Formats: sequence, C-alpha cells, structure tokens
Amino acid sequence: MNNRKENFARARNRYTNYKVTESAELMDFLSQKMPEASRTTLKNLLSKRLVYVNRIITTQYNHPLEPGMMVQISQDKDRKPFRSKYIDIVHEDAYFIIIDKFSNTPSSPIRGREAKSSALYILENYIRQYHNRRKIYPIYKMEEDFSGLMIYAKDEHTKDSFDESWSQLVKEYVFAAICDGKPKQNSGTITSWVIDGQVYFSHTPMSSEEIDKATTKYRFIKELPNNQSLVEFSPADPSRNQIKLHAKELGCPMVGDKRYNTNSKAKKLAAHAYKLAFNHPVTRELIKLELPLPNHIQALL
Repeated sequence: MNNRKENFARARNRYTNYKVTESAELMDFLSQKMPEASRTTLKNLLSKRLVYVNRIITTQYNHPLEPGMMVQISQDKDRKPFRSKYIDIVHEDAYFIIIDKFSNTPSSPIRGREAKSSALYILENYIRQYHNRRKIYPIYKMEEDFSGLMIYAKDEHTKDSFDESWSQLVKEYVFAAICDGKPKQNSGTITSWVIDGQVYFSHTPMSSEEIDKATTKYRFIKELPNNQSLVEFSPADPSRNQIKLHAKELGCPMVGDKRYNTNSKAKKLAAHAYKLAFNHPVTRELIKLELPLPNHIQALL
C-alpha cells in the first residue's frame, strides 16, 4: 500500500496544474501564470513538449484556451524535442506514452521490413535518451494501416495492468471510419470470436477455453457522397482485424481496407482512433484524449 501511495505522489508531483478561467491564447496564459519566465523560456517549454492542454501535449504558442480547460507544465526539464514523420507523442508521464500513430506506420517491427519506421523502434530510441536500458511495451498492437491513439507502457507492471484489466481501465476507445455503404441500424453491438489471435465471424455462439469474444459497438454518424458514411466503432477489447471484420459484416466495409473491401481504390485506410478515455493505473485519474481526424479522412467528409 505504501508503495502505491509513493507512486501516486510521484506521478502527481511531475506537473504544475493551472485551471483556465477565461479565454486566452496559450502563450499569453503562460506569461500570466509565470511572470518571472522570459518569452524564450516559455517557447522552450513548448518546443520540449512540456506543456499539456487537457492532457494533450501542445506546442502551438497561440493555441486557443477556453474556461474549464486544464494547462499542465511537466517538471521533466531535461526532455529533448521529439520529431518523427511516423508518429507524434500526444501524452507522456512516468508510466506510459500515448502516441498518434500515422497511417501505414507499423506499431512494432515487421519481419522483412526496416525496423526504424516502426513506432516501437522510434519510442525505444527516444526513451533511451534518458533511460539506457528501459523498454517500451505496446498495450494494443494496432494494425499498420490504421492511424490514431495508441498506448505504450514504460514498464511491464503497467503493461500487465492494462492487459489484465483493459475493460475496467479503458472507458472509451473510439475509431472513426469512412465506410462504403452504411449499417442497416444506426447503432448496435456486433460480436465475433477470437481463436489463436485471429478474429472469426459466426452466426452461432462458440464455446471453448481457447475462444474469446470480440465485441464492438458501432454508431452511424452521417451519410456522405458516393454512397459512403461516417461510422464510429468502439471495440470492447480490441483484437487484430476485429473492427475491419465487423464493418464488413455490417454491410459497410471500410474505405481503403485491402482485406475486406478489395474494390476500394483508396490508398489509405480511412479509419482513425480519435478518442481515448481511461483510468490511470497508478493515480486512478481519468485521462481523456481526443484528436482531430487526419487529412486523408477529412478530405472524404
């Protein structure tokens, strides 16, 4: 118990928190809250990704703030700037890193492919600037063609916490997808079965110790031109190909899905994990993150 209290205090003390009470731009807000800091110092905080707005790392000096938002300043002053054309770091603390994985970036190295382009390789090299022997562990290995929010743990205990209690910790994990066609119902739940890590669809229940359920909630958002639609998918405990298969079984395969929508001409899969909410495994705080949709999906709306 004492160890958990120490971890809780350590995680909480890594940030200085400021509540936004009136509309302002981020730089002006920081200048007001930190009058002793020069403008150069404040710019360095932004460039080193030490400033969070509603728990999302923010580097834009004129980012608009509204009442009710939370601005946090990380105490990790030694952090170095992060740049990558494959991923962006959205949130980081002592226990995990949350990234925005860009489309066609592997979450882990793929045999026969250059490892340097995988999110895991990039993050391990980034974290070794501070901890030479530390490893990074993906919580859920998102398929290469998907984009969006992914969690990587900084230690095995944090990874095990998510693996063992995903459904208790994760309150919301939502993918937005452009689909060919639309589901017959505006919302619902679809279930398939996971055998040896692969997802299968069956119209009758299956029972075995080696078979797990793969359940996804879906919600039709709006119709789009070219007989397409915007649909949200929320997997209860995501498995490989789960959301793609469920979209196909609903009669609306995803645009750009080379596996279940072979007639699609799109070069990229139009599916993005844009919303994530979970209870921090140590502090128990609710972490809520939401990203805008990437350009290749915005262009279809």
